[in-house]
Amino acid sequence: LLPPPWWSGAMLGRGVGWWLEAVEQGALDALPARRKVGFLNAFEDLLSHLGHAVEPFLPTLLAITLRLLVTATAAVGAAPAGSEAAAGAAEEEKEKEPAADKDEDEDDDEEDDEEGAAAASPAAAAVERHREVRTASLRLLAQVWLRFPAAPSADYNRVWRVFLPAVQPLIPRLQLEAASSKEPPLLECVLSLSL
Repeated sequence: LLPPPWWSGAMLGRGVGWWLEAVEQGALDALPARRKVGFLNAFEDLLSHLGHAVEPFLPTLLAITLRLLVTATAAVGAAPAGSEAAAGAAEEEKEKEPAADKDEDEDDDEEDDEEGAAAASPAAAAVERHREVRTASLRLLAQVWLRFPAAPSADYNRVWRVFLPAVQPLIPRLQLEAASSKEPPLLECVLSLSL
């Protein structure tokens, strides 16, 4: 119907390896987490609605997703241990906190905890956003590998040198996370690769 744009030839003729080199890591680092999650959600929508019609653009989208995974993993790993512990403690308190009555002594303790959490809140929130990007990236990669196990447009051999170092910090915790009710995103990736 319409002629393709002039830049589509370069976009459709390049492999994942070329796009992995072309994506600027510094530019991705500078993006806010909401925009990163927005890209991942848009890619997921394209994948679910267009299906195999998205295959010509798969190398480009995969490269950006992999670089987002690398960025998020590096940001979580570089976060101070205190902010990561505060984020984990905040999650545990949300799960444990009953909606029932509380004593006044507990209220005083909670006020002290809230003051400490408010000080660590920006760092903990940033770590949580990076974890969200990492989780969304891994789940999206699992969907791609499940839907396109051997895509002719994407040579997955170039992916492993970026993917494996990015998930290396998650491997020691995989056994503990696999015991939970919801399977971890890395396990979803492994499962999609094994099918």
